[in-house]
Amino acid sequence: MMNVLTDDEYTWLLRNIYPYLRHCTYRVEYEVRNFDLEEARRTIYERPQDLSLNEMYKVAGSYEKGSEEYAYAMEIAARYYPETPAVVNRLAAEAMESGDARKAVEYAGGMADRLIGQETLTDKEAELLNTAGVAYARAGEYGKARTALEKASGAGNANAEHNLTQLLNVIDQL
Repeated sequence: MMNVLTDDEYTWLLRNIYPYLRHCTYRVEYEVRNFDLEEARRTIYERPQDLSLNEMYKVAGSYEKGSEEYAYAMEIAARYYPETPAVVNRLAAEAMESGDARKAVEYAGGMADRLIGQETLTDKEAELLNTAGVAYARAGEYGKARTALEKASGAGNANAEHNLTQLLNVIDQL
């Protein structure tokens, strides 16, 4: 071809025509099969990365709340989906139910600190800030509790408004 065309003509073909001749478009579709409960119970121990968050919740829900298996499934969910407010909120709330405010702060504190800087919050994020505020208060960190509860309250979380009022009463009594 180069013998028939000049260098400029060949260069033009090379830049403007040849790329379209070599272009291929592929479309791949696949459907991911969901795990049934028994399969998911095994998979959470063997290959937890293969489970969706919903499947992990189903596994946890299939065990008695407070059992080792339940706690393990929730810990795995938190490890694989650490940026999901619902997961973090659930773990923090359960830690507080068992009386471990420090553990609740560990779960919710990091994400709460990031959310406080955000301009807008989803309902789940506001609920997480409420939970974090309560955890901070129970751990004696009243300044952080107030900041978290004010932010959640400002986002329209009614529980946070109530908890903020209670916190301010406690602070006034100190």
